[in-house]
Amino acid sequence: MTSRFYPSDKNMLFSGSSDGSVKFWDLRSGDCQIAINAGLSMCGDALDIDSNLKSVVTGAGRSGEGILLWDLRHTKSHMKNILWDNQTSK
Repeated sequence: MTSRFYPSDKNMLFSGSSDGSVKFWDLRSGDCQIAINAGLSMCGDALDIDSNLKSVVTGAGRSGEGILLWDLRHTKSHMKNILWDNQTSK
């Protein structure tokens, strides 16, 4: 599991889990605002978000998933996949 606070609003927390989910939480209400089924097991610092809350990057390496870039306006699939050595980007 990994988590980060949104840079300009400490009431927004985003988390990544070994079950493959990425969730954005409003700590004032305790509600999940956005959920992504990233489909990869995240741990450590494998999660970050841009300062204008438009995209998030997730990473995993256990099964060679690489780094995924997500557009938070369209969370059904990732925008870009940057794979590790000797693999092809999607």
